[in-house]
Amino acid sequence: MHACGHDVHSAIGVGVAGVIAALGNDVPGNVRILFQAEEEEITGALRMIRAGALANPKPIAIFGLHVFPFPAGQLGWTDGLFLAGFQHFLVSLYPQKGHPASKAQLNLVAERCCRAIQNLNTWQLPETWPEMSRFLDLMQQGPPELQRFIIFDASRDAAHPDAWPGQFGLGVKAADAHLRRAALGKIKATLNTLCGVSHAQYKLEPVGAMPDMRNDPAVVHQALPDLQEALGPALVPIKAAFPFNCEDFAFYTRSVPGAMFWLGGADPKRGKYALLHTPDFDVDESCLITGTQAMSALLLSALSQAQSAA
Repeated sequence: MHACGHDVHSAIGVGVAGVIAALGNDVPGNVRILFQAEEEEITGALRMIRAGALANPKPIAIFGLHVFPFPAGQLGWTDGLFLAGFQHFLVSLYPQKGHPASKAQLNLVAERCCRAIQNLNTWQLPETWPEMSRFLDLMQQGPPELQRFIIFDASRDAAHPDAWPGQFGLGVKAADAHLRRAALGKIKATLNTLCGVSHAQYKLEPVGAMPDMRNDPAVVHQALPDLQEALGPALVPIKAAFPFNCEDFAFYTRSVPGAMFWLGGADPKRGKYALLHTPDFDVDESCLITGTQAMSALLLSALSQAQSAA
């Protein structure tokens, strides 16, 4: 159970295909709808691209959406950072020369390092509906401290705590590359301090990365009038990114101008909070209609404007 709405996204893809097919020759161009697996493994979009999803012919634009805890019926948009990329590392601890240490001692140092790195966080993932509601307000207000976020993550293998003595995973998300470099500096300073007093040394190895998911401003602003006509006041501007998640849709937008949108799926009065990656994740299914309307409008708008410009 992954629980963040991929079934919703797929159903909307089918709905959009039905709309485009029903319009037939009134569609001013061609539409390609992508159904992609493996988003969480960082491999899904890259495998789609290698298989030719963005070729023959190359699209003029690409659009995506993801269900989110905004009220059902709303569509959140931004003309900048949608979701940050990340860098993942493996940290391995070793005893300093002349200071032997057991596996248990190295594990203890690793646990201390994880806690210290986690304590560098300013922002914590909202876990309840009131917390999420306050955070959604912040995203719409866009305070400077949220626009310049850094998220630190460090943890040992919970399933096999003794299998990899002295090792832990480390992740960094930040609003831009400069902040990610600054975050890495803070991490190294923390590790230097803790390893120094523990007579240990460390090795930091990169093991994976994902680029930022940034919406193309021109693509977004071209589409806004048609989205406004389709959705009216349900179209909500977002001034700060949600800092806790990533999205491999970013790999598509490195090749094709594009944009991604937040699809509101929550109805708290009915106990449907659309809180991502939670055990009781559920959505108000009216968001299927909103998503189908929005994505159809985006596609038809992009095709019509391209035809007019030709």
